Amino acid sequence: MALNGTGTSYQYKQLKELSCRKLILALDPDEAGEKGCAKLKDNINNKIITKLKIPYGKDINDLSKEEFYNLQEIFI
Repeated sequence: MALNGTGTSYQYKQLKELSCRKLILALDPDEAGEKGCAKLKDNINNKIITKLKIPYGKDINDLSKEEFYNLQEIFI
């Protein structure tokens, strides 16, 4: 799902209430994306949170199907 930002208490509340146990983030591989990952991890403490390691300079939408399926998932 697209978050369209990563900073509101309403977003954190919605994500905490999801029935899943794990969130996999795919934010941009830049400074803003790293800050967004850190904010989500700090504010959502009832889920396992990992992220996809997207090549620098690319966006998740730039990847081919093969590139997407071969992304490494890492804990944050």
